[in-house]
Amino acid sequence: MARAFRIDATAHTPPLSRPDGTVAFEDDEKAECFADSIAAQCSPSSQPVNPSHIQEVEDEVRRRNSPPTSSDPITVSNDEISSIIKGLKPKKSPGADGISNQALKNFPEQPTYPRTESFQITIRYFNDNLSS
Repeated sequence: MARAFRIDATAHTPPLSRPDGTVAFEDDEKAECFADSIAAQCSPSSQPVNPSHIQEVEDEVRRRNSPPTSSDPITVSNDEISSIIKGLKPKKSPGADGISNQALKNFPEQPTYPRTESFQITIRYFNDNLSS
């Protein structure tokens, strides 16, 4: 505790280099450097825009946000379900189904087929209803 009282409590910001190569020593000069840096980072880019790249990005975002097609079914394995259930925090509130994480953790692991099948049915249900 005595060491804490001996240490200088004020933290000093080291000098900052400006874009023109000069150095800012005073607090107001440093604040101006930070403001200029943030303004430069938040301003529109001056680089030319590539329309095909923008289209590729928009297509990929649309693809990732769209539900899977019926020809691309989602499946889940016993190991995936067991891994997810093991990672659940037991004291979190239950979901819309009212089943708590603690209850899920207490379900027997073997046989896992009924548990896996119920997840598969749920995924198919949501997949069919989201795509229509």
